[in-house]
Amino acid sequence: MNGKIKIFSKANMLDQNLKMTLVLIITVLFSIFFNNTFILGEIICRLPPVSQFSSPLMRMIFLVFLGVVSYVAILPFNYGRDIWFYENAKKNKLSLKKLFFYYSIKKSSGAIKILFSVQIRKLLATLLFLVPSIAVGAYLIYALRDGIGELMMLSLAVSFFLLLLTGLFFSFVYCQKYILAPYLFYENEGCSAREIISFSSKIMENKCFDTAMFKLSFFPWYLLYILVFPAVYVYPYYKTSISFKVLSLLTK
Repeated sequence: MNGKIKIFSKANMLDQNLKMTLVLIITVLFSIFFNNTFILGEIICRLPPVSQFSSPLMRMIFLVFLGVVSYVAILPFNYGRDIWFYENAKKNKLSLKKLFFYYSIKKSSGAIKILFSVQIRKLLATLLFLVPSIAVGAYLIYALRDGIGELMMLSLAVSFFLLLLTGLFFSFVYCQKYILAPYLFYENEGCSAREIISFSSKIMENKCFDTAMFKLSFFPWYLLYILVFPAVYVYPYYKTSISFKVLSLLTK
Protein backbone atom coordinates (compact mmCIF):
# COMPACT_ATOMS: atom_id res chain seq x y z
CA MET A 1 0.00 0.00 0.00
CA ASN A 2 2.81 2.42 0.86
CA GLY A 3 4.31 1.86 -2.59
CA LYS A 4 1.00 2.76 -4.23
CA ILE A 5 0.78 5.90 -2.11
CA LYS A 6 4.12 7.08 -3.49
CA ILE A 7 2.95 6.38 -7.03
CA PHE A 8 -0.28 8.33 -6.43
CA SER A 9 1.77 11.19 -5.00
CA LYS A 10 4.03 11.41 -8.05
CA ALA A 11 1.01 11.36 -10.35
CA ASN A 12 -0.70 14.06 -8.28
CA MET A 13 2.33 16.33 -8.62
CA LEU A 14 2.19 16.38 -12.40
CA ASP A 15 1.55 19.85 -13.84
CA GLN A 16 1.85 21.39 -10.36
CA ASN A 17 5.60 21.92 -10.22
CA LEU A 18 5.41 25.73 -10.21
CA LYS A 19 2.74 25.94 -7.53
CA MET A 20 4.47 23.43 -5.26
CA THR A 21 7.80 25.15 -5.75
CA LEU A 22 6.17 28.40 -4.60
CA VAL A 23 4.85 26.59 -1.52
CA LEU A 24 8.39 25.43 -0.77
CA ILE A 25 9.84 28.92 -1.25
CA ILE A 26 7.20 30.49 1.01
CA THR A 27 7.84 27.79 3.63
CA VAL A 28 11.58 28.43 3.57
CA LEU A 29 11.11 32.20 3.84
CA PHE A 30 8.70 31.85 6.77
CA SER A 31 11.05 29.41 8.51
CA ILE A 32 14.07 31.64 8.06
CA PHE A 33 12.22 34.69 9.35
CA PHE A 34 10.48 33.15 12.36
CA ASN A 35 13.45 30.98 13.36
CA ASN A 36 15.85 33.91 13.36
CA THR A 37 13.88 36.60 15.16
CA PHE A 38 16.60 36.60 17.83
CA ILE A 39 18.70 38.56 15.30
CA LEU A 40 15.97 41.20 15.18
CA GLY A 41 15.86 41.10 18.98
CA GLU A 42 19.61 41.65 19.21
CA ILE A 43 19.39 44.63 16.84
CA ILE A 44 16.59 46.17 18.89
CA CYS A 45 18.48 45.62 22.15
CA ARG A 46 21.54 47.38 20.74
CA LEU A 47 19.69 50.49 19.63
CA PRO A 48 20.93 53.46 21.72
CA PRO A 49 17.50 54.36 23.18
CA VAL A 50 16.95 50.74 24.28
CA SER A 51 20.48 49.71 25.32
CA GLN A 52 20.65 52.54 27.86
CA PHE A 53 17.76 51.14 29.85
CA SER A 54 18.11 47.37 29.28
CA SER A 55 19.88 45.05 31.69
CA PRO A 56 21.12 41.53 30.80
CA LEU A 57 18.05 40.09 32.55
CA MET A 58 15.63 42.31 30.64
CA ARG A 59 17.41 41.48 27.42
CA MET A 60 17.08 37.74 28.09
CA ILE A 61 13.38 38.09 28.96
CA PHE A 62 12.76 40.07 25.79
CA LEU A 63 14.53 37.50 23.59
CA VAL A 64 12.61 34.63 25.21
CA PHE A 65 9.35 36.53 24.70
CA LEU A 66 10.27 37.15 21.07
CA GLY A 67 11.02 33.46 20.62
CA VAL A 68 7.66 32.43 22.05
CA VAL A 69 5.83 34.93 19.84
CA SER A 70 7.72 33.65 16.77
CA TYR A 71 6.87 30.05 17.62
CA VAL A 72 3.17 30.84 17.99
CA ALA A 73 3.11 33.08 14.91
CA ILE A 74 4.29 30.37 12.52
CA LEU A 75 1.78 27.72 13.69
CA PRO A 76 -1.16 29.02 11.60
CA PHE A 77 1.05 28.93 8.51
CA ASN A 78 2.22 25.38 9.23
CA TYR A 79 -1.38 24.30 9.71
CA GLY A 80 -2.53 26.02 6.51
CA ARG A 81 0.33 24.47 4.53
CA ASP A 82 -0.52 20.94 5.70
CA ILE A 83 -4.19 21.48 4.92
CA TRP A 84 -3.23 22.79 1.48
CA PHE A 85 -1.39 19.53 0.70
CA TYR A 86 -4.22 17.51 2.27
CA GLU A 87 -6.86 19.11 0.04
CA ASN A 88 -4.54 18.78 -2.93
CA ALA A 89 -4.35 15.03 -2.29
CA LYS A 90 -8.16 14.97 -2.38
CA LYS A 91 -7.97 16.50 -5.87
CA ASN A 92 -9.11 19.90 -4.58
CA LYS A 93 -6.77 22.43 -6.15
CA LEU A 94 -6.56 25.35 -3.73
CA SER A 95 -4.95 28.69 -4.35
CA LEU A 96 -1.86 29.71 -2.40
CA LYS A 97 -4.09 31.99 -0.31
CA LYS A 98 -5.05 28.89 1.69
CA LEU A 99 -1.56 28.91 3.18
CA PHE A 100 -2.44 32.11 5.04
CA PHE A 101 -6.13 31.36 5.65
CA TYR A 102 -5.56 30.48 9.31
CA TYR A 103 -4.12 33.86 10.17
CA SER A 104 -7.67 35.19 10.49
CA ILE A 105 -8.85 36.03 14.01
CA LYS A 106 -11.49 33.28 14.03
CA LYS A 107 -9.29 30.54 12.59
CA SER A 108 -5.86 31.17 14.14
CA SER A 109 -6.80 30.14 17.69
CA GLY A 110 -7.92 26.68 16.57
CA ALA A 111 -4.82 26.09 14.46
CA ILE A 112 -2.53 27.21 17.28
CA LYS A 113 -4.40 25.14 19.87
CA ILE A 114 -4.30 21.84 17.97
CA LEU A 115 -0.69 22.13 16.83
CA PHE A 116 0.54 23.27 20.24
CA SER A 117 -1.37 20.44 21.94
CA VAL A 118 0.19 17.91 19.59
CA GLN A 119 3.70 19.31 19.81
CA ILE A 120 3.74 19.54 23.61
CA ARG A 121 2.67 15.88 23.79
CA LYS A 122 5.39 14.92 21.33
CA LEU A 123 7.97 16.82 23.36
CA LEU A 124 6.96 15.17 26.64
CA ALA A 125 6.89 11.72 25.03
CA THR A 126 10.34 12.25 23.51
CA LEU A 127 11.79 13.39 26.84
CA LEU A 128 10.34 10.30 28.51
CA PHE A 129 11.92 7.97 25.95
CA LEU A 130 15.24 9.79 26.32
CA VAL A 131 15.41 9.45 30.10
CA PRO A 132 17.80 6.43 29.97
CA SER A 133 20.21 8.17 27.60
CA ILE A 134 20.04 11.39 29.64
CA ALA A 135 20.83 9.44 32.81
CA VAL A 136 23.82 7.69 31.24
CA GLY A 137 25.03 10.96 29.70
CA ALA A 138 24.78 12.77 33.03
CA TYR A 139 26.70 9.99 34.77
CA LEU A 140 29.38 10.09 32.05
CA ILE A 141 29.87 13.83 32.53
CA TYR A 142 29.98 13.37 36.32
CA ALA A 143 32.50 10.53 36.04
CA LEU A 144 34.76 12.54 33.73
CA ARG A 145 35.09 15.22 36.39
CA ASP A 146 36.62 12.76 38.88
CA GLY A 147 38.59 10.74 36.35
CA ILE A 148 37.54 7.56 34.59
CA GLY A 149 39.26 4.73 32.79
CA GLU A 150 39.33 4.72 28.99
CA LEU A 151 37.45 1.41 28.75
CA MET A 152 34.76 2.63 31.12
CA MET A 153 34.47 5.93 29.27
CA LEU A 154 34.13 4.11 25.93
CA SER A 155 31.47 1.78 27.35
CA LEU A 156 29.45 4.69 28.73
CA ALA A 157 29.80 6.69 25.50
CA VAL A 158 28.64 3.75 23.36
CA SER A 159 25.77 3.07 25.78
CA PHE A 160 24.76 6.73 25.63
CA PHE A 161 24.61 6.85 21.83
CA LEU A 162 22.81 3.50 21.56
CA LEU A 163 20.23 4.55 24.14
CA LEU A 164 19.90 7.95 22.45
CA LEU A 165 19.23 6.42 19.03
CA THR A 166 16.87 3.82 20.50
CA GLY A 167 14.97 6.47 22.45
CA LEU A 168 14.65 8.73 19.41
CA PHE A 169 13.43 5.84 17.27
CA PHE A 170 10.78 4.63 19.69
CA SER A 171 9.63 8.15 20.46
CA PHE A 172 9.31 8.77 16.71
CA VAL A 173 7.18 5.64 16.36
CA TYR A 174 5.08 6.52 19.41
CA CYS A 175 4.43 10.08 18.24
CA GLN A 176 2.81 8.83 15.02
CA LYS A 177 -0.35 8.40 17.09
CA TYR A 178 -0.81 12.17 16.72
CA ILE A 179 -0.33 12.38 12.94
CA LEU A 180 -4.06 12.56 12.19
CA ALA A 181 -4.90 15.22 14.78
CA PRO A 182 -4.52 18.36 12.59
CA TYR A 183 -6.53 16.81 9.76
CA LEU A 184 -9.26 15.49 12.06
CA PHE A 185 -9.50 18.94 13.61
CA TYR A 186 -9.81 20.44 10.14
CA GLU A 187 -12.68 18.08 9.34
CA ASN A 188 -14.31 18.48 12.77
CA GLU A 189 -13.61 22.03 13.95
CA GLY A 190 -16.40 21.86 16.52
CA CYS A 191 -14.50 19.28 18.57
CA SER A 192 -11.95 20.13 21.26
CA ALA A 193 -8.24 19.49 20.82
CA ARG A 194 -8.35 16.82 23.52
CA GLU A 195 -11.15 14.94 21.76
CA ILE A 196 -9.37 15.13 18.42
CA ILE A 197 -6.06 13.89 19.85
CA SER A 198 -7.84 11.03 21.62
CA PHE A 199 -9.60 10.11 18.36
CA SER A 200 -6.31 10.24 16.45
CA SER A 201 -4.66 7.95 19.00
CA LYS A 202 -7.54 5.48 18.72
CA ILE A 203 -7.40 5.34 14.91
CA MET A 204 -3.61 4.98 14.93
CA GLU A 205 -3.61 2.05 17.33
CA ASN A 206 -1.37 -0.66 15.80
CA LYS A 207 -0.59 1.64 12.84
CA CYS A 208 2.19 3.77 14.32
CA PHE A 209 5.08 1.49 13.34
CA ASP A 210 3.95 1.21 9.72
CA THR A 211 3.51 4.98 9.49
CA ALA A 212 6.92 5.60 11.03
CA MET A 213 8.55 3.20 8.54
CA PHE A 214 6.74 4.97 5.71
CA LYS A 215 8.21 8.31 6.79
CA LEU A 216 11.68 6.85 7.29
CA SER A 217 11.57 5.39 3.77
CA PHE A 218 12.09 8.97 2.58
CA PHE A 219 15.42 9.21 4.42
CA PRO A 220 17.52 8.69 1.24
CA TRP A 221 15.54 11.53 -0.32
CA TYR A 222 16.28 13.74 2.70
CA LEU A 223 20.00 13.37 1.98
CA LEU A 224 19.45 15.15 -1.34
CA TYR A 225 18.58 18.29 0.63
CA ILE A 226 22.34 18.78 0.94
CA LEU A 227 22.37 19.58 -2.77
CA VAL A 228 19.60 22.18 -2.23
CA PHE A 229 18.06 22.04 -5.72
CA PRO A 230 16.50 18.52 -5.37
CA ALA A 231 14.48 19.89 -2.44
CA VAL A 232 12.26 21.54 -5.05
CA TYR A 233 11.05 18.03 -5.88
CA VAL A 234 11.64 16.15 -2.61
CA TYR A 235 9.72 18.50 -0.30
CA PRO A 236 6.44 18.50 -2.30
CA TYR A 237 6.83 14.75 -2.90
CA TYR A 238 7.17 14.07 0.82
CA LYS A 239 4.31 16.37 1.88
CA THR A 240 2.03 15.01 -0.83
CA SER A 241 2.86 11.43 0.16
CA ILE A 242 2.10 12.17 3.82
CA SER A 243 -1.25 13.64 2.79
CA PHE A 244 -2.11 10.51 0.80
CA LYS A 245 -1.02 8.38 3.75
CA VAL A 246 -3.32 10.39 6.03
CA LEU A 247 -6.21 9.89 3.61
CA SER A 248 -5.60 6.15 3.53
CA LEU A 249 -5.54 6.01 7.35
CA LEU A 250 -8.75 8.00 7.64
CA THR A 251 -10.63 5.91 5.10
CA LYS A 252 -9.70 2.48 6.44
